[in-house]
Amino acid sequence: LPISLDAFPELTRALRPDSAYDFLVRVAHPWRRQLFVKGRRQTAAQLVADMRANDWDIDRTAAEFDLDRRVVVEALHYCERNQSLIAAEIAEERRRVEPYLYRAPAAR
Repeated sequence: LPISLDAFPELTRALRPDSAYDFLVRVAHPWRRQLFVKGRRQTAAQLVADMRANDWDIDRTAAEFDLDRRVVVEALHYCERNQSLIAAEIAEERRRVEPYLYRAPAAR
């Protein structure tokens, strides 16, 4: 069996961030660049945000979403290391949604 060694793992991870993860994958999306939970329409940041909003630990989060706990650990790891990307995507999502938010009529 041929063995494939990565001579420059840091460069590979920089160019292909999904290569460092088993349960997070890149998904074609018009503007999102963060990784998604494999087999789900959920980003790593969405999973972690739900976890934090509900004050769940890793095991509870895995149980609530019917995931292996390793998925949650990877999502936490990914989010910790990609905070600027996630913040930029949150800002972009807010920018895209804002025109559709209900605004109360101005007082007369």
